[in-house]
Amino acid sequence: MSQRITDEPAFLLHSRVYGETSEIGEFFTRNHGKLPVMMRARRGSKKNPRLLQGRLYRISLVGSGDILQLTACEMQDSSQVDASGGKLLSILYVCELLHALLQRGDTAEALFDAFARWQMQLQSDQHALHLRHFEWQVLDSLGYGLDVSADMYGESIEPDLRYWVNPNRGFFRCTSATQPGIYGRALNALAGSAQLDTEAATEHQLRQLTRFLLEFRLAGKVIRSWQLAASLAALKSQLSAAQS
Repeated sequence: MSQRITDEPAFLLHSRVYGETSEIGEFFTRNHGKLPVMMRARRGSKKNPRLLQGRLYRISLVGSGDILQLTACEMQDSSQVDASGGKLLSILYVCELLHALLQRGDTAEALFDAFARWQMQLQSDQHALHLRHFEWQVLDSLGYGLDVSADMYGESIEPDLRYWVNPNRGFFRCTSATQPGIYGRALNALAGSAQLDTEAATEHQLRQLTRFLLEFRLAGKVIRSWQLAASLAALKSQLSAAQS
């Protein structure tokens, strides 16, 4: 049965080469979830330039098989985010993450809208902390979210106490001073009951928490952006040491 989708908001998450001039793209659409799309004559064409990952488009599709055909595409002005350097890497990372976690056809309108809002937050000087918050929204939207307002025994999360996490059950208070954990104030920020803290220690703890939970849900899938970020950090450290 032929399917037709018209003027659909969509982010390009990933693309791969197909033939000499075409590509197959994975789009995150607002109303139809993640869809594979054939993009003919998009490589080396001035008339139909290649589409960019993380940009918001309005696309029209047609087809009757598993892969639909792109018939029209227009970039939206709202996607003209001033992103470079680390901010651009963050966009590419989120595209890779969504591509790995989203299942084809699963609708996630709230997550789509959150992705658009997060890109606008890249202009903030707290963009790293906003990324942690968005990672948490990804987990929550896909059904992997945890209650950050209370621990597993129903006790409120206290800002000055430390907690460890079980990905399937939730948060438990640390009972030992040497037990690794995350401070409640960081969880309060994720719950919306406190402002996102710019303190480096809080940001580091949130990054460790979301990384741990995402790796658990990825079930062995590799996120190359993490490897790239680690390599860039190591290079930066080496250059700094050489200059000192």
